[in-house]
Amino acid sequence: MLRWENLGTVSLSQSRVVPYFLARPMIEILAGQAMINANFMAKDPGTPPSSLGTAIRIRRGTKNAIVDSIQLNGNKIENGAGPRALLANNQP
Repeated sequence: MLRWENLGTVSLSQSRVVPYFLARPMIEILAGQAMINANFMAKDPGTPPSSLGTAIRIRRGTKNAIVDSIQLNGNKIENGAGPRALLANNQP
């Protein structure tokens, strides 16, 4: 879906993100900075809980990230950036 791997900044707000490949994250941040807020991570109504995956993956090389107010719908956030990523007010 969205794979950010340069030193700039990406911002994604108030969007509906639909997974096409459940084996990959819907949003993946590998470098630079990210501001991701108020998004809805969609899933097909018939998707069993065992098929849910990663909504957002923040990799170790990320300079910093803010991820807040996300409707995850059973998907997860993976934070490899540790304290350089601020995760707040996200709904499971």
